[in-house]
Amino acid sequence: MNKNTFHYITELGWLLLALMPIIAYFCMASAQPSTDMITFTEMMSSKLQFTSSNNVIYSTIWDVFGTGGILPILTEGLAAYLTYYIIIELAHLVVDVLIFIPRLAQGWISSFTRRKA
Repeated sequence: MNKNTFHYITELGWLLLALMPIIAYFCMASAQPSTDMITFTEMMSSKLQFTSSNNVIYSTIWDVFGTGGILPILTEGLAAYLTYYIIIELAHLVVDVLIFIPRLAQGWISSFTRRKA
C-alpha cells in the first residue's frame, strides 16, 4: 500500500465518521414506520447521546444562526450536526498535528546525524 492509497483510506474514514449521524438517521428512519419516526434533533440527543445544550460551539452557532440569532437560517438539528462536524474536524486537526510532530522530529534527527563526506 503506497502513501496515496493510505491517505485516501484515512480521509474516507474521517468522512464516514463525520457523516455517521446522517447515516444513522437514515438507517433508523428506514427501520421505523413513518408515524413513529423521530426527528433528527431527538436522534442526536437521545440515541447518539450528543448533548448540545452546554456546548460552547453549539451555543455560539445557535446565537448567530439560530431562530433568535443575527442570521436565522439553521434549525436545532442542523445546528447540532454542524457542531458535531466541527468537533470531528477539530479532532482530525489534532490527530494530524500529533502525527506531523514525530515525522518532523524524525526528519530533523536524520538530517543532524548524517555525516558529511
